[in-house]
Amino acid sequence: MILRYVNKEFTIQINETLQPYIQCLSTANLTDEEKNIFTEATNLIVKSEELENLRRKRLIFIFSATADMHLTFNSGQYGSHFCLASIIYSHWTNFSNKEKLICIVEELVHHFWDEDDELEVSRIVCTLIDELDYNPETGAYKY
Repeated sequence: MILRYVNKEFTIQINETLQPYIQCLSTANLTDEEKNIFTEATNLIVKSEELENLRRKRLIFIFSATADMHLTFNSGQYGSHFCLASIIYSHWTNFSNKEKLICIVEELVHHFWDEDDELEVSRIVCTLIDELDYNPETGAYKY
C-alpha cells in the first residue's frame, strides 16, 4: 500500500523508545519548529509513568497537506490493516505551538493507551503536558 503524494524527503525525530512503533509520513512541508513539536510529543509519551503498560503496536502517523488522502494498493493486494493517526496540516498550521503539541499528544494517547473516550484522553494528556488542565465534563483544555 502506498500513500500518494508523500514527501519522500520528509524526516522527523522520534524518541528512540518509540521509533519501532511510529512511522511518520507527510504530504505537507512541516517547518523545523513543527517537526520539533512532534519530537517533543514523543518525548512526553516516553516520560509517562505508564510507559511499560502501553500498547506496543505500530502506528502510521500522517501529516496530510489537505483533508484528502489517497492510498494506492499494490497489484494483487486484497486489503490492508493498520493503525492510523492523521493531522490535517492546513488546519493544524494555524494553531499555537501549545495547541499543535496537544493535538499530537492526543493522537498518540489514543493509540498507545488504546483509549477511545475523549474525556479520558484529555485527562491523560493533562498528566503529560505541564501547565495544562481540562474541563472534566467537556474535555476542553484550559491553559
